[in-house]
Amino acid sequence: LPAGATAGVRSGCFPAPPKRRRAGTRARRMRRKAAAGVRGPRADRQPSVRFSPMAALQAFRATGVQGRVLNSYGLGGFLIAQHVPVYIDGRGDMYGDAFMEETSDALGLSKPKSLEMVLTKYSIDWTLISAGTPAIELLDNLPAWQRVYGDTIAVVHVRRALLEQSKASGAGR
Repeated sequence: LPAGATAGVRSGCFPAPPKRRRAGTRARRMRRKAAAGVRGPRADRQPSVRFSPMAALQAFRATGVQGRVLNSYGLGGFLIAQHVPVYIDGRGDMYGDAFMEETSDALGLSKPKSLEMVLTKYSIDWTLISAGTPAIELLDNLPAWQRVYGDTIAVVHVRRALLEQSKASGAGR
């Protein structure tokens, strides 16, 4: 032992071991809450409008249009959490390299007509794209598309024909 150290005494260089909890305490507490109808702290919470594309999704829903979305890779998880079928999400390995490259080319406008091809090939009716993505400027200038919302997080475009149908049927009120 080093000078001044005694056997069985902990030196200050090691943290104290964690306190032991009784086995099953948390599980019992959760079962009691479930039986009483008490839900978790996040059960009814919606994502913050300031930090998520919730305002963009709300603006789209207000149009009354339904259909297939072309979304940015990073917004797929949010859409899934909101029960919206996605074009793509963060599980890139599941989609394959060719699809990922096609999507990247379309949203980044790295190949001519790649965005238009994706919109047609997958029968896209609306878009939810991260702000700053090059495809937004092209969508703003395509006559068949109309921007219905935009902020620092996301931009929404909808096919003009669908907006007109929705307005005529009174669904977008």
